[in-house]
Amino acid sequence: PYVAAASLSRRVRQIVAANPWLTSVLERDPDSGLMEAYYHQPSPKPCFEVRADILLASGAAYDEMVRIVDPVVCKTSDASLGTGERLWRVCLIPDADEPDGRFAL
Repeated sequence: PYVAAASLSRRVRQIVAANPWLTSVLERDPDSGLMEAYYHQPSPKPCFEVRADILLASGAAYDEMVRIVDPVVCKTSDASLGTGERLWRVCLIPDADEPDGRFAL
């Protein structure tokens, strides 16, 4: 997965360079009270991460998989509002049973 990680990291940087709105977070406009996108220049958080701390195995049942990856799944707009969490990211998660051979995105 680390060869894939290097390639994916480069590709994510290219995607973000072409689409800077992907680095946005949602805040509430203090004047109107409406939701607005805020773009960091440059973004303080990476859009690509390798998350070996997420222990996901390829044989996991679907419900278990959903629970395990919840910390790295981008949240809905309402849940993200005011948290500083980005709206888009890519995470590579090495397989817990075979970390050198398999991974999930």
